[in-house]
Amino acid sequence: MNTIVNGNNITFDPDVVDVRRLIYKIIPKYIEAFDAYLVEYSDDQLIDLAWQTPLEKRIHMNSRFDVGRVDVVSFYDDLLCRRAFKLSPAEVFDRLQGKIEHAQLLHNGVYLVGSSEVLSLDESQKLNRFMKAALLD
Repeated sequence: MNTIVNGNNITFDPDVVDVRRLIYKIIPKYIEAFDAYLVEYSDDQLIDLAWQTPLEKRIHMNSRFDVGRVDVVSFYDDLLCRRAFKLSPAEVFDRLQGKIEHAQLLHNGVYLVGSSEVLSLDESQKLNRFMKAALLD
């Protein structure tokens, strides 16, 4: 499998796709072209883990109001920043700039790249927790 576009999801094999180009060139163009309010870039293993959680312990969120996990690469528009973190995109940028690989104000929101490297599940979860904690302080 090279790349599959299915509705709002793009699935790809990081061994075949130039991940760095995807993160720094293609995703920002998608954000602008589709007037995105949210972009989440994560490993399918994180989704699988969420489904393994017993139903009564799952946190049900509306992605237009809440952010359950700050993914390794994320975009949040102005309204979602304010709803989920009680911060403007500039404040989100200020909290993470210099602490992660890349932070950028983009298309009336903030684009965050924790890492452009393909991370292990444990490394990814650790980075997710670090980024979310920085935004909820």
